[in-house]
Amino acid sequence: MSWWELFACRCICKSHSVGVAENKRMKFKVLNQLNVRDKRVFLRTDFNVPISNRRILDDSKIMAHCATINYLMDKGARIVLGTHIGRPKLNEVGFRKDTDYKSLNTNAQIIFKSLKKIYGDKISFINSCIGEDVKTCIGNLREGHILLLQNLRYERGERINNESEKLEFARVLSSYFDIYANDALSVCQNKDASVFYLPQFVKKAAIGFLLKKEKNLMEKLIRPILPAAAFLGGFKVQDKIGALQKLLRKGFEIFLGGAMRNPFLRGC
Repeated sequence: MSWWELFACRCICKSHSVGVAENKRMKFKVLNQLNVRDKRVFLRTDFNVPISNRRILDDSKIMAHCATINYLMDKGARIVLGTHIGRPKLNEVGFRKDTDYKSLNTNAQIIFKSLKKIYGDKISFINSCIGEDVKTCIGNLREGHILLLQNLRYERGERINNESEKLEFARVLSSYFDIYANDALSVCQNKDASVFYLPQFVKKAAIGFLLKKEKNLMEKLIRPILPAAAFLGGFKVQDKIGALQKLLRKGFEIFLGGAMRNPFLRGC
């Protein structure tokens, strides 16, 4: 299976609802194929927006998820939103540093204020991801209402380099909901607990409409109609070298921008 298929589907590759066909292409369910009414649905989003002095500079990533969230609301789901924001520095214990907590640009409460402008009283926020308080809030969540969890990366088990701790965090979190849905293509290649391990503990998993749309766009990379061009940019140059080589072998013309072009300019 090619890297972009894995990139788009790793989030649910361990789920019982996912199978692999003979041609090695992934088969998976989309949210509208599941009955979500009165179900607790955990939606993994990417609200990792640029923030400065606790102010959102660009909310396009937030708005991109609204189609999936609105669908779940209309269908009467009880929605739990999980996201990461930045790369918060954790202390040795692995929890957020409470001393500078109020000034952190990684606090999901900043995202909550933006979402509240859209969803009003139908959305609430909790300053945790797991625990009895979270379990109670989700249990009391009404149909068509939303609960936004605190930044998943504030939790030790989300990114720690210890599989057993990741599995335990995923197991506890999974006990709070009925359906897992991933709507964030940007994190599908990660081994964060909420992306890679969480689907292992649920009976029903699916992808959201944003991830489906982006996966469909990536199909054009898998089976391009030549001549074709690809534009690559960003800071993680090393992560993109493999993609660059594969695209070249498929016959793409490559255009580089941003930090991606710097190594090539230095070599000229």
